[in-house]
Amino acid sequence: TRLNLLLHSRVDVRCDFRASDGRREFYTGTTGIGLGLDLNWERQETMIFTVLAAGGDVDVGTHALAGNYGGGKASITAGGGVGAAALIGGSTDHIALQPFAVEHSTGLGLAAGLTWLHLKPSGAHTSK
Repeated sequence: TRLNLLLHSRVDVRCDFRASDGRREFYTGTTGIGLGLDLNWERQETMIFTVLAAGGDVDVGTHALAGNYGGGKASITAGGGVGAAALIGGSTDHIALQPFAVEHSTGLGLAAGLTWLHLKPSGAHTSK
């Protein structure tokens, strides 16, 4: 007996990049599970990533985080929940988004699999 689950999910996201000097950039985009399981109901989640760039610091004002990312994700929620994700990509494929802290979520759900993220500048101005 075999149970095969193959699912592609999609959700809109907002991203607020905060540099170590306090400057910020804003992005919008989409994310989801490209191969795996994503069963979520009435869920809100916040994920905080540490941004690692092969060339050193990310220059605020250049929207260097824009681009496509791929990686893995796992999360579980029953009222409150936790999860983690790791992604690699960006405009020049040399930026890694590593979880700084576990995901915080509310609702009911379970997700695990290969994940993707697409970010683009939101049109909002950078700020200090």
